[in-house]
Amino acid sequence: MTDSARPGTVSRRGFLRAGAAAGGGLLVGIPLASARWPDPTAGEQGLVDGSRPESQAIQLNAFVEVRPDGRVRVVAPCPELGQGVRTSLAMIVAEELGADWSVVEVEQAPAGEGYGSMTVGGSNSVANYWEPLRTAGAVAREMLVAAAAAEWSVAPEECEARSGAVLHTASGRSAGFGQLATAASELPIPDEPELKDPDDFQIVGTRVGPVDGLDMVTGRAQYGFDVQQPGMLIAVVERSPVHGGRLVDFEATEALAVPGVRKVVEVEPLVIAGQLYGAVRSGVAVIAENTWAAMKGRDALRVRWDDGYHASESSADIYRRLRERARAPGEFLLREPGGSREATQGAAELESAVEVSAEYELPLLAHGCMEPINFTGSVQEDRCEVWGPTQTPRFLQAVLAAGLELPRESVSVQPTLSGGGFGRRLAFDYGIEAAMISRSAGVPVKVVWTREDDMRQDYYRTPSWHALSATLSSKGLPTAWRHHVISTSLARHSELPRSDREPPHPGIYDVQGAADLPYAIERVTVEYSPVDVGLQMGSWRSVAHSFNVFAVESFLDEIAVRGGRDPLELRLDLLPGGEVIITLPLPGRRGRPRPDRALLRRVLRAAAERADWGSPLPPGRGRGIACCYYKQTYAAHVADVTVEAGGSVRVDRVVTALDCGLVVNPSGAEAQAEGAVMDAVATVLRWGLTVRDGRVQQGNFDNYPLLRIDEAPVVETILLPSDRPPSGMGEPPYPAAPPAIANALFAAAGRRIRRLPLDWAGLG
Repeated sequence: MTDSARPGTVSRRGFLRAGAAAGGGLLVGIPLASARWPDPTAGEQGLVDGSRPESQAIQLNAFVEVRPDGRVRVVAPCPELGQGVRTSLAMIVAEELGADWSVVEVEQAPAGEGYGSMTVGGSNSVANYWEPLRTAGAVAREMLVAAAAAEWSVAPEECEARSGAVLHTASGRSAGFGQLATAASELPIPDEPELKDPDDFQIVGTRVGPVDGLDMVTGRAQYGFDVQQPGMLIAVVERSPVHGGRLVDFEATEALAVPGVRKVVEVEPLVIAGQLYGAVRSGVAVIAENTWAAMKGRDALRVRWDDGYHASESSADIYRRLRERARAPGEFLLREPGGSREATQGAAELESAVEVSAEYELPLLAHGCMEPINFTGSVQEDRCEVWGPTQTPRFLQAVLAAGLELPRESVSVQPTLSGGGFGRRLAFDYGIEAAMISRSAGVPVKVVWTREDDMRQDYYRTPSWHALSATLSSKGLPTAWRHHVISTSLARHSELPRSDREPPHPGIYDVQGAADLPYAIERVTVEYSPVDVGLQMGSWRSVAHSFNVFAVESFLDEIAVRGGRDPLELRLDLLPGGEVIITLPLPGRRGRPRPDRALLRRVLRAAAERADWGSPLPPGRGRGIACCYYKQTYAAHVADVTVEAGGSVRVDRVVTALDCGLVVNPSGAEAQAEGAVMDAVATVLRWGLTVRDGRVQQGNFDNYPLLRIDEAPVVETILLPSDRPPSGMGEPPYPAAPPAIANALFAAAGRRIRRLPLDWAGLG
């Protein structure tokens, strides 16, 4: 794949552009390859992770502007979900530019060609834009330096840019960026700008508060719920309580009698190019002057539904099918051992071999973002504008253009700040919903989902079942490893069935964390079997890693105990050497993960040393360890827990060691690690959805509870220095944290946790 085809990389054909900004100053942009989403009208299929055919269109968009007054404006291509990406991306530009950070302003880019994929998912934002944004800053810096050198009749090599000014040390002259910006805009663009040596970084690698922080704490920040448009109305939608249900009919007389209700319209199901992620569900929208009137109007509706095929589905039924599927051979063989057992083991070892097996059950989970789902749309005859929290502005733009039969340039998508995403806002059903209802109402409409709507109409993390077994040598080392993963395939659930071909093969996001097992075990067998359920599934923080790593790292702990090995030393023994290439029979290049075992060893040792691994603990206390890699970020956790005599559990401390390449903003990276640990504690102790009669039973935080402040453990984060480029921080700290906690619970209470959330009574 060429550089121009990778999302977020620089196009090498005519790749640098610069000129004067409106009102004077210097404007620098780097045309990037278009996001890897196809034209939805073409009917192309694939995963929603971006593994699709590319558009070749290249168009300039500005990334950095130096204004005559000296201020620097950085355009952030990726939406801010609370992960700190707008701060990190601006830091990258400011570093290469040599800017004064105190005068840097950050603006959110609207969906548009030339900004790359713009998608926030898979912890790719900083990694994808690291090189392009460095290049944009370096171009601007070299042009400013050239303008100063020309004015002073000196060589550019004698000048340097630092803290918002160009300096000529020999003569003591200096000029602010603002003084030079207009002259710089008229100069030739450097062909190959020289990037800074990381040893010279002044901004990248320092602790910087969020650029939106003051606005957030003072209420000036604009989230999706804050969007206001002239003449705007509010809509809430009554949807089928059973996923896949269809509207039969409705009676709106009483709803229309509620003061403030303006209109009641049917929301027809809509699917673009077979993508469930863009599916608008059948429903009835109540459009009103305010949120309260819309909600009261919805309460007054009388609606009849055809619940469809899944009306009788229950949690017991789902887990029964998962468990039964585990008893049969896997549908897809993803790792197959080479050679025979007899050829690799001597007779003495075979006689002393020990067989170990275990099964793990992981629950259905909701995203539970702090800001419930919302979006604002305004559709006119020849134009569509939408505003709201999204992780996929470019794809939403393409889908709206196709659904409304408008040119893509006539559709404006403006991302707002988002109160969390975690994968839920990769879907864009609610953005389409806002546009469709606005078209029906003839005015701008903000669609508001209640917490219960959000919890019961989510794109859930799939429930999963794991059957594992291993053969141990006389030294307690696994010589054979077998893992059968059973879940609802995200690859299959991201598109509707088609009669003209077989269901899609599972994708990497179904099997990662299991099929790419990094440990050096002679014979590894990994199988996968998809089991369909009636609920819609989607990406949840770290996707398949979130459940597969739990099974892998919990089972490895069981192996250590059974073989009389220390859990840390066993892991270290199974991680020799450096990088290993694992070939998986999956479509696309993402089927060849390349874990570096040396880096996993490094984070394991760092976490264990800080946590004082091996030191004695009092009765009722336990310590557990686990590790994983995710897209070239390596994480290890050591958890300390306390189990009281009555069974109450407290997670006291979690030490997290991370190698995520070069860290742009340590404060932001630590915040991501801390948030991941809080999610991990909640998933082990509390979170899990249940289904009865096809309906999700939980609807709010009273029965899907968040951690309270006094329940939060102490989190110590170690960010290991690295000369690798940034590799992502949003998701990698999560997967190994739950098994570290579960392994600590076993150490404290002697009871193995094989089902989440924790239920001591269910352990027997």
